[in-house]
Amino acid sequence: MTRPALVLAALAAGALPARPDTPPPVLALTGLDPVALAAGTETPGKEGIEATYGRFTYRFASEANKAAFLARPGERAVQFGGACGRMGPFSGTGNPARFHVHDGRIYLFASEACRDSFKRDPDKHVEQPNPAPQGTADEKARGARLVERALDGFGGAKAVDALRTLSRVEKVVYTQGGTETAGTARSVWAFPDAVRTEESFGTPYGHVVTRDGGFEFLGQKDWALEPAMRADAWRRALREPLVLLRNRAAPGFVAVARGPNTVEVALAGATSTWTLDEKTGRVVRAEFRARRGTVGDNAVVFADFRAVNGVVLPHKRTESFDGKEITAPARRVEALEANGEVKAELFVRPK
Repeated sequence: MTRPALVLAALAAGALPARPDTPPPVLALTGLDPVALAAGTETPGKEGIEATYGRFTYRFASEANKAAFLARPGERAVQFGGACGRMGPFSGTGNPARFHVHDGRIYLFASEACRDSFKRDPDKHVEQPNPAPQGTADEKARGARLVERALDGFGGAKAVDALRTLSRVEKVVYTQGGTETAGTARSVWAFPDAVRTEESFGTPYGHVVTRDGGFEFLGQKDWALEPAMRADAWRRALREPLVLLRNRAAPGFVAVARGPNTVEVALAGATSTWTLDEKTGRVVRAEFRARRGTVGDNAVVFADFRAVNGVVLPHKRTESFDGKEITAPARRVEALEANGEVKAELFVRPK
């Protein structure tokens, strides 16, 4: 079940909590030792030889296996923070007893159908960081000039570098069984490296990424983001052209020209190919490989550019996946704000 469907179901059942609450950890893998399981053996763990990581408590057959787990928990714990392996990070939670091992890593699943789909083609469900683009010295020099053109398209390097905050509010409409349910999607960036993304249908859910970590929330429940989840969320943020440009001074930023008005840009495992308008330098199209249900080719077309507090922002975006336009859910930009006041507590995990 997708996260929007989970929220709607929880609202209907009155199942969301009435007060802030971090749920207690759940026993993972019915108590099987995750280190042994990743190596191909279903070995029961022992009570008293345990470790908690993220949402789960793990049991181990030996202290040596526990030590091996704690040395690299991001690899040996269940992946995606326990979200369904077919639906990916920030989706519905998988069943701790329904798992599959792929390439030495353990994934949970919400249903047998999800597990079967994953097993048929795991690579369609496991998103890897994008490789950084390669190019000649000349291509990199032309790439740097195209980045300057893109900055001009957003209002100039000075305006972009002065950007402190950016927020976008969208109306989102899901249609289920002929019934429309309207909600709000909100993304807030506090530069250089904090972002909050949420949707709400009366009750908010989403995630926050900061320099030091981050957290995921659903209603008034919240969980710390594991490192791999944080990296995934940060890659999502960097696929916004303006966010990437605002972070272009960060170590590892790469820009390589691929044509007169085309540049491939990358940072922190997020690689995109931008098409610039020949006259204005505006980024009118961004292409990247990422997950949307499955891993595939994404494209975003930007239009209706307007000046907002000194920065030029697109107010319309059309998205496609593997060559097909995405029409569900329906989205419409309701508001864009640059350098507005943003409350610091938006990025702080509730105590």
